[in-house]
Amino acid sequence: MNPRLLLCAVFCSLLLAAAPMLRAAAPAKPVLGKGMAAAEIVRLIGRPDEIKPMKAEGVTAEQWIYRCKVDQTVYQTANTQSTIPALTGIDGGGVVIGTAIVPSYRLKYAEQFQVTALLLIDGKLHLGRQWFEQTESFAD
Repeated sequence: MNPRLLLCAVFCSLLLAAAPMLRAAAPAKPVLGKGMAAAEIVRLIGRPDEIKPMKAEGVTAEQWIYRCKVDQTVYQTANTQSTIPALTGIDGGGVVIGTAIVPSYRLKYAEQFQVTALLLIDGKLHLGRQWFEQTESFAD
């Protein structure tokens, strides 16, 4: 048998044998559930970026906000224009000077975030929501 073919067959059989162990070794994603204690949430996903106390009668309520940057892009955009003197043609008497429109370019930064908001009532998870936000800013 060809030595390369034998080596390939042995390598493939080792990968197939190790596949269940590799899958078992992969860490599971943290799962949050209704009624989970605040300390358990912090242990699983960390401290929130922002905690907003909420007014509620007879209970202690807080909104925990987590922000995770998922993408950032930088691109040029033409946001203003100006006119400058320019050669616009030639006639029998010489050159013709007119005006030309020239765009001004700036760098624009756009960041996308996944936002997770958790509502905790009396230190226990009651409700959670996720959405995406985008922020944009210009370089100066």
